[in-house]
Amino acid sequence: MSRKSRKSAAPSSMQKSAECTTQAVVEPANRLHQMEEDVQRQLLSEPNLQFSSLVVRRLEDGICIEGVLESECDKKAISELARQVAGVDRVLNHLLQHRPLCKNH
Repeated sequence: MSRKSRKSAAPSSMQKSAECTTQAVVEPANRLHQMEEDVQRQLLSEPNLQFSSLVVRRLEDGICIEGVLESECDKKAISELARQVAGVDRVLNHLLQHRPLCKNH
């Protein structure tokens, strides 16, 4: 068989299997990244929440929220907001709450 005929041959079942496996791995990764974006969008859309920084990362069994919260809000309530996003069951909340120093005059 010549080189040309090998290149034009249909993909083998092994090649098809590898393609399917790659697609299966990429699809869940995209879905997990979408979950991170959905949680971030959910939190940033809340009018009573102000962040100077916000990072949402996926974990094996949930998500981790990191950043600096500039508004007065219960961190537990923020975790509950994040759980409203489809697929989020566990939230590891590592937000820092910035509280301005009080000045006594």
